[in-house]
Amino acid sequence: MFDPVRLIVVDSPLEAEDQKELRAILKSNTENKELTIVINSLQKPPATYKFLYEKPASAQEFPALKGEGLNTLIKQLADEYGVKIDTRTRGVLIDLFGSNTWGLATEIEQFSLGKAQDIEARPAADYFQLISTLKRGYSARERVIALELILSERKDEPARVFNSLAYRLSNNKEANRFADYDVAIKSGKLEYEEILLDLALGS
Repeated sequence: MFDPVRLIVVDSPLEAEDQKELRAILKSNTENKELTIVINSLQKPPATYKFLYEKPASAQEFPALKGEGLNTLIKQLADEYGVKIDTRTRGVLIDLFGSNTWGLATEIEQFSLGKAQDIEARPAADYFQLISTLKRGYSARERVIALELILSERKDEPARVFNSLAYRLSNNKEANRFADYDVAIKSGKLEYEEILLDLALGS
């Protein structure tokens, strides 16, 4: 609490409207030994931020995992959580989560909390098939049945189902819709179950 050294983490600063003020703040603190600023951005800073690549500042890139890198990560996570994941389920996980390593880790952790420790021996892949139906079902009836199977038969957590549906949205309209749902949940206006039913019905 009384340590003079402070740490500030700034997410996506390059999306801010006032870039001039941001540059001035960052540049004025490059020599400040009592303050460490960590910038987390998906965009590479433009030339006007060249001072971020010069000492005493430092920069490091963490490219998104793809292909064999994702396969290796899933195997490592499976070993860490003590579960076995067959090749087919591994492919489904990669298709659903892509380079979202946090989502992969969370999903595999959910597997480890289940009754069985062998993903090949349990119908885990059915969850992803049902999620796919919820997202792309041709009729409201198909989507409602899929939701019923997920919540009643499989007894998956509604929050997990919502987060699964929110991954890899196809357009900005969907992204905005899920963002509104997220706000409604956090403000207590709606429950996960209500939102999932709304999605299933295609309201």
